[in-house]
Amino acid sequence: MKKIDQTQFGPPGIDATDPHQPLIVHRHSGVDNRNLVVFVHGLNGDRYGTWGNFPKFLFDDCPHVDVGAYSYRSGFKRLFSKESVSLSTEARIFADDLRDDSQYERIILIGHSMGGLLARSVVKRLQETGQGVALARVKALILMASPQAGSQRGVPGADKLLTDAEVLKAHGPFVTEIDEVFKSHIDNSPEAVSPDKVHLPVWAVIGAADKWVDPLSAALGLPAGQTKTVHGGHTDIVKPETREDDCYQYTLGLINRRCPPPSVEEEPDDLPADAPALPNTPHSLPFLSLGSLFKGRGQALKELRVSLSGAGTPHATVVAGKAIHGLGAWGRLGWPSSMGGSTWRTTRRCCLSRRTARTVCSRTWPGWGAC
Repeated sequence: MKKIDQTQFGPPGIDATDPHQPLIVHRHSGVDNRNLVVFVHGLNGDRYGTWGNFPKFLFDDCPHVDVGAYSYRSGFKRLFSKESVSLSTEARIFADDLRDDSQYERIILIGHSMGGLLARSVVKRLQETGQGVALARVKALILMASPQAGSQRGVPGADKLLTDAEVLKAHGPFVTEIDEVFKSHIDNSPEAVSPDKVHLPVWAVIGAADKWVDPLSAALGLPAGQTKTVHGGHTDIVKPETREDDCYQYTLGLINRRCPPPSVEEEPDDLPADAPALPNTPHSLPFLSLGSLFKGRGQALKELRVSLSGAGTPHATVVAGKAIHGLGAWGRLGWPSSMGGSTWRTTRRCCLSRRTARTVCSRTWPGWGAC
């Protein structure tokens, strides 16, 4: 794995085609990110050429995420190299690269076409070899026009000329073995539902005009809610011309869902008395405090908890009265739930809107009639 620090995304010159550097990671200069997104091209693809503006847009829009690009020989490019290896061997190389780098705690693999099969094969490799720690760091797969069941467009007899034709064969052994591992050991739902399986959400993007990969193969094993059909053919869906592109927006949302930006991570409620002052970063509002006027979520709720629990007796009819207002996702609904869950004897009523009150009480104190 080769890492380069950049303020603006761009191919690193001659290294972009270096066959001995399969994974190049573009890091944000001066930032120690823990999130990594890796783009994996497909058959006859290119580390950067396959994706157009996709990695650049992502690098610009997600400063909390480093961007990697994986390259391997495939298709006709194998004919001009003596070092060409099978896709299964490539998966071992890729898996070892991800395992041996400890910087990134959250990794998302984005694969186009056969690159999606390679990404799935990496997961298979980590699972079968018991490398659970490395596998747990892979937080999502995003498959774009990937033939999970193989492609019906295979050319008869081509498997004798091109190794990848065997990999892409419809219902062939390569895709079948991967699918069996995913069915038996991977919980691919957005939220974990199978405690006995590894939770690894999977989403798929389908090109409406794709002539190479049919929708059934592209969405194999995924419910409709985890697929997105967009305008475009097999190759142009991964080349967004603008940031408003449907595929780009969908992918951006998934990345921020699995690798949340720091500004939406909650500030600890119980800060030590000698904690250093929080930075004055307006872009972090409403989660961090800004001077004495704007209270961040953690600081405000800490003061509120102290105020409401300071009456000294659990038998008071009214301990204190507070009005809470703020922006969406600030915590107006979550506070009564968390406060009540830990101090229900002293916090018996919260004056909320009638609908909100019913919601909070039904979640936190089932059957409690005080609301």
